[in-house]
Amino acid sequence: MKFKGALFDMDGLMFDTENLINDAMRIAGKEMHLPVTDTLLMSMKGINKQGCTIRMLTAFGMKNEEELLPFRSRIMQLRAERLKAYGVPVKKGLYNLLTYLKYNDYKIGLATSTSDDIAESMLKEANVYHYFDNIVYGNQVINGKPFPDIYLKCACDLELSPEECIVFEDAPSGIEAGYKAGAKVIMIPDCVPPSDKEKKRCLAILKDLGQAVGFLHAYDNR
Repeated sequence: MKFKGALFDMDGLMFDTENLINDAMRIAGKEMHLPVTDTLLMSMKGINKQGCTIRMLTAFGMKNEEELLPFRSRIMQLRAERLKAYGVPVKKGLYNLLTYLKYNDYKIGLATSTSDDIAESMLKEANVYHYFDNIVYGNQVINGKPFPDIYLKCACDLELSPEECIVFEDAPSGIEAGYKAGAKVIMIPDCVPPSDKEKKRCLAILKDLGQAVGFLHAYDNR
């Protein structure tokens, strides 16, 4: 069956922003004497804001979200400074893949855990916003990844079933979300290598987004 829709994650898949945020968190943590460990950073990969909040409150021994505001404000400041200096770090093959999908009449959706204000500005700065027929942001669903809600909504908004869609993901939580939604998943690993679980759940594991062009062409023309 030829796929009719392609659903994308954003951070770590389209843009190399995971390392940028991790570095900003480490710097802010050091400045504010907060224990920003690799374990904490890995636990938040692909998780929405609510999930990240719970993990940080637990790690930092804080009681409520208000206590996190200075830390989050400093992270956003550091992130903005880096993006202003260097621009949005676009992952290899993204433009080629989006062009291929649009040319071949795929409906293209984005399902990102990032909130709408941050994500939209990055998509526009990277000049890819216009490729997407529908975007679902992390603050538009109650249950974030690894729950399937965001991919179910994204497919539904495109008037497709999840089974008609291919999901592009880099993180285990996103792969689980796409898999549980009923879509086929292609993993492009970023910071986390695929485990046996991801290998079993993915249709393919590719080196970069550019490789997906050849894979989809062969798959759709079997």
